[in-house]
Amino acid sequence: LDEITEPSSEFTSVILVGTKNNWLEQKFYDIKKLKLNPIIINTTQFESPYTSCNVVSSDILGAVTEAILLLKQQSKSKIALYGVNPESVTDCVRKNAFLKVGGIKNDIFYNNGLLKGCFYSFLPNLEKYSSIICVNDFAAISLLNRLKKEGISTKNISIISLSNSILGANFSPKITSFTINHEKFGAAAIMIHEAIAKNNFVSFLNI
Repeated sequence: LDEITEPSSEFTSVILVGTKNNWLEQKFYDIKKLKLNPIIINTTQFESPYTSCNVVSSDILGAVTEAILLLKQQSKSKIALYGVNPESVTDCVRKNAFLKVGGIKNDIFYNNGLLKGCFYSFLPNLEKYSSIICVNDFAAISLLNRLKKEGISTKNISIISLSNSILGANFSPKITSFTINHEKFGAAAIMIHEAIAKNNFVSFLNI
């Protein structure tokens, strides 16, 4: 943005990628001042008091809902949410989604910068749960490795990760994970650019 000193004569979009709402909102207005079209790609949900923003975001609430429905179909009714970092924007969105779809506060186990601490606060409660939703693959792998080290079988426990990673894909046994399709995110941003460039009556799109 620092290299752009005057508005472009062509319809130009700038794609913003981030998770911090304050940063995204500031950059959004910086781009608007230059008469450019900001498109925000945010893997959570961009929350702004202003609705006229082009946004591509993932459906975290939908993912958490699907995870809980999947577990309940397997007769896994007592569900823990594991590994929530209170300083992580994405983890907090997942936590709020968990509570919104019927999760209970006492079933949330926090990672305050140390997954080892999260594990040992969770371990005394393990027998209460038939299933565990981990906020990401790192939390899931840490949990599985520590349970193995303690000699605890996971045969009767269902574990789901809400965020797939390369690390999780190469882990054995396989972890059931929700995956973000980054190619689809990029394609959606390009589609927004083209739709607004071609149609004067479209002011913004939220996908």
